[in-house]
Amino acid sequence: MVDLKLDFDEGILLQASYCGRYGSSEIELDEIYLTNKNLICIYEKSNGMFSKSETITENIPLESIKVINGNVQVMEVDNDEYGLGLQILFKNGTRELFVFDNPKKELSKWKNAIVATINGEPIPTEEKSPKKEKVAAFAGATAFASKIKSAVDSTKQTFSDISQQVKETATSTFDTEKPEVVEEKAEPISDEAKYIYCSNCGEKLISTAKFCQSCGAKVGTVIAEQKTSQKENVEKNPVDSPKEPIEPKADDEPIIKVTQEEYTERKTVYEGKIHKCPNCGEVLNAFTSNCPSCGYELRGTFGNSSVRELAAKLEAIESKRENVKSNAIKSLYFGKSMTKTDEQKISLIRSFPIPNTKEDLYEFLVLSQSNIDIGLYKEGNQFKLNSARGALSEAWKAKFEQAYHKAKLVFANDPRMKEIQQLYDSTQKTIRKAKTKTWKLLGIIWAIVIGFLAIMFILIFSLTANSEKKEISRLEGIVEQIEISLDNEDYKLALMNADSLNYNGTDSGSEKDWEIKREYWIDKVIEEATENGVVLERPKEKEEPAESNSNNSTESTNKENNTTVTESGSFDEKAVIKQLKVTEHCRNEYEHYFPITIIENPTEYNLSLSVDVKFYNKSGKLVGAESDEVYAFEKGTKTIMQFSVDEEFERMEYEFSVKEENYYNCVISSLKYESTSAKDKEILSVTNTGSIPAEFVEGYALFFKDGKLVGTDWTYFTDDDSELKPGKTITEELTSYGDEYDSVEFYFTGRGEKE
Repeated sequence: MVDLKLDFDEGILLQASYCGRYGSSEIELDEIYLTNKNLICIYEKSNGMFSKSETITENIPLESIKVINGNVQVMEVDNDEYGLGLQILFKNGTRELFVFDNPKKELSKWKNAIVATINGEPIPTEEKSPKKEKVAAFAGATAFASKIKSAVDSTKQTFSDISQQVKETATSTFDTEKPEVVEEKAEPISDEAKYIYCSNCGEKLISTAKFCQSCGAKVGTVIAEQKTSQKENVEKNPVDSPKEPIEPKADDEPIIKVTQEEYTERKTVYEGKIHKCPNCGEVLNAFTSNCPSCGYELRGTFGNSSVRELAAKLEAIESKRENVKSNAIKSLYFGKSMTKTDEQKISLIRSFPIPNTKEDLYEFLVLSQSNIDIGLYKEGNQFKLNSARGALSEAWKAKFEQAYHKAKLVFANDPRMKEIQQLYDSTQKTIRKAKTKTWKLLGIIWAIVIGFLAIMFILIFSLTANSEKKEISRLEGIVEQIEISLDNEDYKLALMNADSLNYNGTDSGSEKDWEIKREYWIDKVIEEATENGVVLERPKEKEEPAESNSNNSTESTNKENNTTVTESGSFDEKAVIKQLKVTEHCRNEYEHYFPITIIENPTEYNLSLSVDVKFYNKSGKLVGAESDEVYAFEKGTKTIMQFSVDEEFERMEYEFSVKEENYYNCVISSLKYESTSAKDKEILSVTNTGSIPAEFVEGYALFFKDGKLVGTDWTYFTDDDSELKPGKTITEELTSYGDEYDSVEFYFTGRGEKE
């Protein structure tokens, strides 16, 4: 037993053996206690794969619970993911959900106890159940009815004899022959006969009855039609009719007065269907596959109507799904975006009514459970849980929760409730295990990655340090050779050695130091040689080799704007490439990098451009390579290229290849757009102002915050023919996915066919 370590003036008010606690983390509590000071949570904490778990006792002070306008912020809620639970809001702005094993029994009790304790009031005791009071009242009424039943039975025969005499008298008036004796239930009723009902027991009586033949109660005032019938009988049979109305005596049974409305015909409404055996007619219960009476095997039964109806509606919605092109990288990490079809399916699932019959409800539970995508929780990607796939799975999960709570009422005394409970428990357990396993797996992976990076860092640092030592030793050896040559007055050899003091390491600080030392030794050698009458010429600085012009075109370089002007009428690939202007951006998510290159074409040519990009890290190691191409790259416009690298890189090297565009028409300058900002997105309308259709028009949005790229999105602006036709406008949304931004840039790609 766990030591709760209660204070001297602290006592236990409530306790439960199991409770799920869901807030910033998910914890399965072994025990939970309510005292006059704290909520005490007992649970097991894992200390790793190879360590024994630890029992944690956590105290949550009641004074930390938020109280607004005198209302303690403790409430019963129905969570879509966890079901019925007790939600508690705290002063620090957090909230937590406590889910008990028996929520209907526990929630109100715990809520009232917590509120009363915080308000300094006594905990309310459970009131006597109204249901039990009704049962007691019913038992008393039954006992009283049993006492008068014997008296009623003793007079029942007398009332039957009187009724029979009245029938014989009425019959003899109209027919002298003795009527044929038939069963009372099969006796034909004439149009003149009217029926009334005993207001004491509900027995069906003929309109002329004075007493109920079932309970013996007297029948008082009758309707107009009954009086008319009695009057006609009196006129036809004056001898038998009483001269004066019979007044009830004081010691008689009280007369039950009946109003005009109570004499109207009662109606019976039948709900549902009765299923019978086709062989013997035996009434069949739910989930019956063989007749219990004759053993007949039941075949040809259809699936339940609710499931068939839902499946048909979902299939009808899915058949109208539009084909939307998606970004492969975006789908890989974020899942497919929601479409109108997905929204319609989710709305239908969430609003579809839960069936009432046992067969339908059981099938609906199985259908809902089988459509919960457990794999999403195993992947542990929160972005995918917010995608179309995740939203659809969450809708089925919520429906499964609803069906389960209704099943607890419908299958209350049914053996099948055990199967339903096992199905529900196994599903919840699988989801919890998937989440826990995912986090453990991610922890192991991160531990391995961090350990590997640490080892690589140590190795690289060691190798770098060793190479640095070797380089310094080499240069210091050259300095010693310079000093020896000076001592031997071999000034030419000393100058040659001084000129070779070139640092070949990676440390920029050491490189500057040795550059200074090189200049120092060159000056010193020349100075000593001059003093001794030897004239030495200072070594020339090494110049970069000039590039050869293979196209024999006339070039002139403008040093101010760093552009190359080529001779008009000739296409020089190298000269064109030099004029291209490149701007780089990069966005990283979950240790994955997405470099973006903006290329401007300031030349006089429409280009067909392809590029190979190599990515290098800080140590100069090649960590990635990508390629892309753009057609109809119109002069005076900009184009965009996106890449993906799974390692951090320091720089990018490009190898461009350009040709003059002769196959496609350029359309970018004909595209005009208008943008409207909304919540976390831009609503972009693109219009083709040109005279030819623009094919495969793609729009890109780059979202910036304080000059830094924080988000990207792209989509097609095309119709079903993959075109944006002349004069047409297409509007789409480009989303920042929750990232705040203060500016946005748009870029487009597209082309047109030449006739």
